[in-house]
Amino acid sequence: MTRTTLCLLVLTIACVAGCGRLRTRPAITPPPLDPANPEAGRTEPERTSAKAPYVTVAEEFFAHLSRNDMGKAYELLTEDYRKLVPEKDFPELFGDVSIKSAQTLNSASSANVAYVIMAVTLAKPVSSGPDIAGYSVLLKKVGDQWQVALFLAEEKLAGTYNDLLIVPASKGKGYTVTYTDENGKQTRIDIPEP
Repeated sequence: MTRTTLCLLVLTIACVAGCGRLRTRPAITPPPLDPANPEAGRTEPERTSAKAPYVTVAEEFFAHLSRNDMGKAYELLTEDYRKLVPEKDFPELFGDVSIKSAQTLNSASSANVAYVIMAVTLAKPVSSGPDIAGYSVLLKKVGDQWQVALFLAEEKLAGTYNDLLIVPASKGKGYTVTYTDENGKQTRIDIPEP
């Protein structure tokens, strides 16, 4: 046996013996800071229920629509959207759709873009087309403000939007949204750059 082999063998035996000894030591719980009050000094991790800023903007947008305050809702749109639809024509986009309330179902963001799925309750049934169960809302961060870039009416909503994700499209401009519904079905939505 060479000297190197002997050294490696001794080192291996020492490591195995040392590791085995470390594993058998019981865990040590530090004593409380104040024996009279064992909970003193212990803190819980901070939990916040703050909404993501893009969710807040989407909810504000639909709150303005539910109050029929089209001017305030219009202010939350991106400049590009406002160039396409003048403010005087904005209410016509909704026809006879009257939103009573809206609730966020799920949301996702990636860098300066976000996607929010809103369920809506209508004040009355839609007479000029299919019913609307909710809206998919694409938001963009412009400077330090989130703005609504696109909103699409949805006739039907999934029961759940697990693993909701938005990423830049792999080809061309736009975004890809993916999620898994309550039945395990994976859905992919390609959204062109608005």
